[in-house]
Amino acid sequence: LACDIFHRHVLLGPVDESRAGGSLTGISVRVLGNGQEVSRSNEPEALTGELVAIIQHVAEVVAESGECLRARDVIITGSLVAPLAVTVGDRIRAEFDPLGILEVSFV
Repeated sequence: LACDIFHRHVLLGPVDESRAGGSLTGISVRVLGNGQEVSRSNEPEALTGELVAIIQHVAEVVAESGECLRARDVIITGSLVAPLAVTVGDRIRAEFDPLGILEVSFV
């Protein structure tokens, strides 16, 4: 990961207004690959770093180009679990408690 990851796609769930300001309190994630648990985390910032610090850094970088962050902008800060290797036919399910579930199939 030292050389970054290329994101072809990002899955986004519905906006949870109760988390305005970046609150990650009580969030955990469980990932299943083809029905088997492959990863779990109860520490959302363990792999990404402190969310508020990341947003501040992005705001500063964007400001250097004369722009600013706006409400509802999406910042991809990293993953709550280590990246997974997937192949054609795999089905990945991410359960974000208490936020919801995202599921994707690779065809």
